[in-house]
Amino acid sequence: VRAAIQCHNSTSATSTNSVFFGSMTNNDLRLGTNDSTRMTILGGTNAGRVGIGTTSPAAQLDVSGSVSQTIDSGGLGYGQLSKTSTTFTVGPVSSVAVSIKSSNSILVSSGSYYTTSDRRLKTNIQ
Repeated sequence: VRAAIQCHNSTSATSTNSVFFGSMTNNDLRLGTNDSTRMTILGGTNAGRVGIGTTSPAAQLDVSGSVSQTIDSGGLGYGQLSKTSTTFTVGPVSSVAVSIKSSNSILVSSGSYYTTSDRRLKTNIQ
C-alpha cells in the first residue's frame, strides 16, 4: 500500500496550490478513532464514495446512523431536517413542524396542514 501526504504551494501558473492526503493506489482511505473505522472513502471500482459509519458505502454519500442537517443563516436557525431509525422530522430548529414516524403516523405540531387529491392518480373511482 502506497500512501502520501503532499503539499503544493507555488506562484507558478502551471502549479496548483493544494494539499493531498490519501492512497496512491486503488485502496480505500479510512479514518478512525479508538481502533475502529469511522469514515471510509472508497478507491477501486466505486472510487469516491464516502461512508460515515459504514465501510462499504452504497452511494456517493452513505451515512449509517442518525442524520441531522440544520439550515442556518447568521445563527437564526431557519430549519432542520433530521432522521433517526424511527422518525423523519422537518421543521424550524426550535420545534418540530412535521414528523413522519415508522409507526405509520404523521405529526403536525402547530399551525394547519392541507391535503389534496388527484383523480389522475386513482383507480376504480365510483
